[in-house]
Amino acid sequence: MVEPSKKADLADFDAKHPLREGEHIVVPEKRNIRVFVQGAVPHPRPYEIEEGMTMGQFLRTIELSSEAVTYSLPKRQVLQEGQVIQVPSRKRGRKSLS
Repeated sequence: MVEPSKKADLADFDAKHPLREGEHIVVPEKRNIRVFVQGAVPHPRPYEIEEGMTMGQFLRTIELSSEAVTYSLPKRQVLQEGQVIQVPSRKRGRKSLS
Protein backbone atom coordinates (compact mmCIF):
# COMPACT_ATOMS: atom_id res chain seq x y z
CA MET A 1 0.00 0.00 0.00
CA VAL A 2 1.24 3.47 -0.86
CA GLU A 3 0.72 6.39 1.53
CA PRO A 4 -0.05 9.86 0.11
CA SER A 5 2.46 12.63 0.71
CA LYS A 6 1.71 15.39 3.22
CA LYS A 7 1.06 17.74 0.30
CA ALA A 8 -1.68 15.52 -1.18
CA ASP A 9 -5.01 17.31 -1.54
CA LEU A 10 -7.47 14.62 -0.51
CA ALA A 11 -10.49 16.91 -0.18
CA ASP A 12 -12.28 15.39 -3.21
CA PHE A 13 -10.89 11.86 -2.88
CA ASP A 14 -13.43 9.07 -2.40
CA ALA A 15 -11.68 6.33 -0.41
CA LYS A 16 -14.70 4.01 -0.86
CA HIS A 17 -14.37 3.97 -4.65
CA PRO A 18 -13.25 0.45 -5.63
CA LEU A 19 -10.12 0.32 -7.79
CA ARG A 20 -9.80 -2.00 -10.74
CA GLU A 21 -6.56 -3.65 -11.73
CA GLY A 22 -4.43 -1.25 -13.75
CA GLU A 23 -6.44 1.80 -12.70
CA HIS A 24 -4.39 4.88 -11.77
CA ILE A 25 -5.27 7.62 -9.32
CA VAL A 26 -3.89 11.12 -9.71
CA VAL A 27 -3.97 13.09 -6.47
CA PRO A 28 -3.23 16.80 -6.89
CA GLU A 29 -0.89 18.58 -4.50
CA LYS A 30 -2.13 21.30 -2.21
CA ARG A 31 -1.16 24.75 -3.41
CA ASN A 32 0.36 27.42 -1.24
CA ILE A 33 -0.85 31.00 -1.27
CA ARG A 34 0.62 34.19 0.15
CA VAL A 35 -1.18 36.45 2.63
CA PHE A 36 0.07 39.64 4.25
CA VAL A 37 -0.30 40.38 7.97
CA GLN A 38 -0.06 43.81 9.53
CA GLY A 39 -1.35 45.60 12.61
CA ALA A 40 -1.04 44.09 16.10
CA VAL A 41 1.73 41.61 15.26
CA PRO A 42 5.39 41.83 16.28
CA HIS A 43 6.61 41.18 12.72
CA PRO A 44 4.27 42.39 9.94
CA ARG A 45 5.16 40.37 6.86
CA PRO A 46 3.91 38.05 4.13
CA TYR A 47 3.20 34.42 5.06
CA GLU A 48 3.04 31.42 2.75
CA ILE A 49 0.19 29.13 3.82
CA GLU A 50 -1.74 26.17 2.43
CA GLU A 51 -4.63 27.03 0.16
CA GLY A 52 -7.94 26.51 1.95
CA MET A 53 -6.73 27.65 5.38
CA THR A 54 -9.26 29.65 7.38
CA MET A 55 -8.61 32.88 9.27
CA GLY A 56 -9.04 31.03 12.58
CA GLN A 57 -6.53 28.33 11.64
CA PHE A 58 -4.06 30.94 10.47
CA LEU A 59 -4.36 33.10 13.60
CA ARG A 60 -3.42 30.06 15.72
CA THR A 61 -0.15 29.69 13.78
CA ILE A 62 1.23 33.24 14.08
CA GLU A 63 2.54 35.36 16.93
CA LEU A 64 0.23 38.20 17.94
CA SER A 65 1.13 41.21 20.06
CA SER A 66 -0.27 41.45 23.59
CA GLU A 67 -2.53 44.27 22.32
CA ALA A 68 -4.08 42.16 19.53
CA VAL A 69 -7.87 41.89 19.44
CA THR A 70 -9.10 39.15 17.13
CA TYR A 71 -12.78 38.72 18.05
CA SER A 72 -13.94 40.85 15.11
CA LEU A 73 -11.95 38.87 12.52
CA PRO A 74 -14.01 36.33 10.49
CA LYS A 75 -12.56 33.03 11.82
CA ARG A 76 -14.35 30.81 9.26
CA GLN A 77 -13.31 32.88 6.25
CA VAL A 78 -11.11 30.96 3.82
CA LEU A 79 -8.04 33.09 3.09
CA GLN A 80 -7.31 34.11 -0.49
CA GLU A 81 -4.10 34.71 -2.46
CA GLY A 82 -2.78 38.22 -1.77
CA GLN A 83 -5.21 38.92 1.07
CA VAL A 84 -4.12 41.57 3.58
CA ILE A 85 -5.04 40.75 7.18
CA GLN A 86 -5.20 43.75 9.48
CA VAL A 87 -5.02 42.54 13.10
CA PRO A 88 -6.76 45.16 15.27
CA SER A 89 -5.20 46.50 18.47
CA ARG A 90 -6.78 47.54 21.78
CA LYS A 91 -4.75 50.75 21.64
CA ARG A 92 -6.19 51.79 18.31
CA GLY A 93 -8.70 54.58 18.63
CA ARG A 94 -8.11 55.25 22.34
CA LYS A 95 -8.14 58.88 23.30
CA SER A 96 -5.65 60.31 25.74
CA LEU A 97 -7.08 61.44 29.09
CA SER A 98 -4.46 64.13 29.61
